[in-house]
Amino acid sequence: MIVPVIMNLLQILESSGAEVLGVDHDVDHTDDTGTRWTHAAVIRIRIDDREERLIVETRQRAPYRGELTNLPSWGGTEPRGIRVLVAPFVSESLGQALVAAGWSWADHNGNCDIRSRGLRLARRTANRPERPATRSLPGGRGGLTMIRWLTSE
Repeated sequence: MIVPVIMNLLQILESSGAEVLGVDHDVDHTDDTGTRWTHAAVIRIRIDDREERLIVETRQRAPYRGELTNLPSWGGTEPRGIRVLVAPFVSESLGQALVAAGWSWADHNGNCDIRSRGLRLARRTANRPERPATRSLPGGRGGLTMIRWLTSE
């Protein structure tokens, strides 16, 4: 079963011209120190004649700038591939900070910046996160008048 977050990333990749070759979910990796890492997915893609692996980490929210140093780091034992962080929304400035910290990223709004030597997929479709639809009573003068009328009837 493909998680909706991963499905969204696959759509971003395919609309950017990448061919998705395969998706492995909940992949474990043990480094030389014996530390075990679990990745949300490993996605194999092909762009032109070049094949890459995306090692995907997902978050419920985008990290704050101060948390960038707390993102998983494998040092010299990193599995071969591009580290991609997927979060609900990544602002332009946070995206630049993630790239400077060595991470590629994608968000649920279709924005992404995926980089490797000789490869770059960058797209910004939304500058602010989608506002969730809230169910509330009508506001303003007209709404209050209508509520008063309905309660009096």
